[in-house]
Amino acid sequence: PVYAHLDAGRGKAASTFRGLLISVAALLVPTCLVFAWLVPDLVQQLLGERWEGAVVVMQLLILSSVVGLLGDGLTPVLKGIGHPAGIAAMDSLQLLLIVAVGWPMIGAFGLVGAGVAWLTATFASQILAAWYARRLFDQPFAGLALPVLAIVTAAVLATVVAGLAGNALSGFF
Repeated sequence: PVYAHLDAGRGKAASTFRGLLISVAALLVPTCLVFAWLVPDLVQQLLGERWEGAVVVMQLLILSSVVGLLGDGLTPVLKGIGHPAGIAAMDSLQLLLIVAVGWPMIGAFGLVGAGVAWLTATFASQILAAWYARRLFDQPFAGLALPVLAIVTAAVLATVVAGLAGNALSGFF
């Protein structure tokens, strides 16, 4: 229902896109940054030494979530304006690159190679998402600089606080 009215006007679709992008970023960027910072300690405390080799992979997958924000914000708008082919193109590109990059990277670097392949494929699909956004909307990224700066600042501060809290509580567990 939220996206059904978007086909009526590109201005409304662009505004919805920007709103979705900022809303998802405000939730995801601080959460992911804090989690990526805490992953080594969480793995050590909750999963044990056997899982320490997965820390970098977990961090790469968390980073991929942040990198994928543009596509995550654009996908529902593309559905709403009747352009599902754009979603299929982004997903297809990502799948093809995961296979093409993943095969040699996993062979060379193991599990970390899989994380690098996922991050690479996600990044490439975001380039395509940006192209779609610029093609569909007039100035799709206008007015995003200040909100993004605020979100990144909040994320960095939250990560610093989490790191300090983690260090202060490290002797308790």
